[in-house]
Amino acid sequence: MAELSKSYWYPIYAFMRRRGLSNADACDATQDYFVRLIEGTLLLNASRARGRFRALLRRDCGYFLADRRDREGAARRGGGARHLSLDAERAEARYLAEPVDDEDAEAVFDRAWAMELLSRAYESLAVEASRTGRGIPFELLRDLLAPYQPPNSPARIAAEAGTTVGAVRAAAARLRRRFREKLREEVAATLDDPSEADVDEEVFSLFQALGRRGGPKA
Repeated sequence: MAELSKSYWYPIYAFMRRRGLSNADACDATQDYFVRLIEGTLLLNASRARGRFRALLRRDCGYFLADRRDREGAARRGGGARHLSLDAERAEARYLAEPVDDEDAEAVFDRAWAMELLSRAYESLAVEASRTGRGIPFELLRDLLAPYQPPNSPARIAAEAGTTVGAVRAAAARLRRRFREKLREEVAATLDDPSEADVDEEVFSLFQALGRRGGPKA
């Protein structure tokens, strides 16, 4: 549960904010929601028959907010509830950087979810690369994971690493392949007994969510 809350609290927070809650209220609601997950049976009863975990959590969040509105004015959670450590300032900074458009809370949730999975895959790749310590340093190659790089990037990296452009391109291809594998692992971990087709479909859906455009919030 600690890993779940650490990984996915921002998508929940962004969902709450887009549904109209203030920064402070969204932090409270996010904490309340994870307390409910800890104490409830949703995770125990999760299965493929109930849909993808991403969709299940997003839908359950909607139910939670509806229930929360019905309970406005009631006493907040009891003294025995466990509290989570949420970085409210960082969460709000991320939320204010979300695109300005008419996206609903569900779309914001999906994009935040996709970004979390990409971030986890990247972090896992960085740890793996630092442990092996072989070849061109990850710190030099990591920019080549981005979709677009300056044309001279391989030559610059080759000069810094004291190797050839061909070696840089080969190392970058291996890194991108490993990153895709890491991302698929992260996606598979959110699905119930997934097939290759299930993972393919979810990866496609997440990149669709990332494809939305807009400017930063005022």
